[in-house]
Amino acid sequence: MKIAFVDVCYYRLGGGQVVMLSEMEYLKKLGYQVSIFSIKDDENLSSEYTRYFLDKDYLTNKSQKSLPLNFLDRFYYAVTNIHNTNSARKFEKFIKNVKPDVIHIHNYSRYFTPAIYEVAKRHDIPIISTEHSNKLACPANVMMKGKKEFCKDMLCTNGNYVNVLKYKCLNNSFSECLAAAVELGINKKRYIENTAKFIAPSKYLENTLKISGIPAEKLVYIPNFVDLSKFTYTDKVGDYFLYYGRLGYEKGLMTLIKAFEQLPKINLKIAGMGSEEEILKDYVKSRNIRNIEFLNKILFDDLVKLIQASKATILPSECGEIFGLTIIESFACGKPVIGASVGGITELISDDKDGYITKSGSINDLKDKIIKLNAKNDAELQEMGLLARKKAEENYSLEKHANKLIELYKIFKPF
Repeated sequence: MKIAFVDVCYYRLGGGQVVMLSEMEYLKKLGYQVSIFSIKDDENLSSEYTRYFLDKDYLTNKSQKSLPLNFLDRFYYAVTNIHNTNSARKFEKFIKNVKPDVIHIHNYSRYFTPAIYEVAKRHDIPIISTEHSNKLACPANVMMKGKKEFCKDMLCTNGNYVNVLKYKCLNNSFSECLAAAVELGINKKRYIENTAKFIAPSKYLENTLKISGIPAEKLVYIPNFVDLSKFTYTDKVGDYFLYYGRLGYEKGLMTLIKAFEQLPKINLKIAGMGSEEEILKDYVKSRNIRNIEFLNKILFDDLVKLIQASKATILPSECGEIFGLTIIESFACGKPVIGASVGGITELISDDKDGYITKSGSINDLKDKIIKLNAKNDAELQEMGLLARKKAEENYSLEKHANKLIELYKIFKPF
């Protein structure tokens, strides 16, 4: 069976890429023929299919260099968000060469648009899409009201996108919000019509997509997973708390830092990169906070060791977190997790058993949970760690995930 994967990145950037790369690796071992369609990037893994990858356009290069976007830039962005003809041409060549039985999309963007979906439909190739964001329900993707708080009322799921303009949910920019609202308003129906199945990694997302108009028969719940052979258990109890992942505004990192600012005797390490990196570092430096350490880019093997040497990890998100891959990775290493009360996070953590749920955006509640966990002795933390590892083994193994995925593929290509 031939499976073509599609993602905006072909390297370990975020949770979505971690999931896709692990799926590809595991399916190859089982004898499946896998291929990849993506965007050219110096960070990409090597691939025989690179010649089909899309080139980054000038707009992306300007954004990466933090150069301002003018009116024409924003107009170009809006147009290519709706339909990208170049991606359709490249994808057509890719499809004709690879001849896949199933196309599995993980992360799509304005580079792809429904244009590639329509190419697949012309070739009668079914598309399965794993949703790693709130994109089909929220024009700003992250389900946050004006970059301030979790949008618990899901204001845009009914298709009334005036709220994204009202609260300027995307970079506090009216023009960017308008472009996103127009794009989703035009393209949502095209995504739905041209996708055979949508995979929701959490019940939270499954429900959100259902409310936003995705037919129930097109939705499949398959949770994300952790490779238990790579994230191995340890009963060692460390002397620091850890956040690792992308440093984005929606991740609640300023709330995390302000909580630890009030706990000078408890250490925090932050590993990752992202748009808020300098803002966070400047705050810590200006306030002379000595118990918080920022780490440079961490290689995978070093990341696992970093988790294993911690006391616990924290995911303080203030957005509609789809799943929380770092939670089950930490569980696999035998570490309890403090997670915010948003999105799919609450489905993973059993309060006071393998971690704690903290009120999203609340410095005081997060501080209280940190104090509570820090007060536990080694035996108590090891007991929580064992429960965490057991949960990872029973519910979130790569093998169980892959079996469910293969059963889904078989619907479209029996073998």
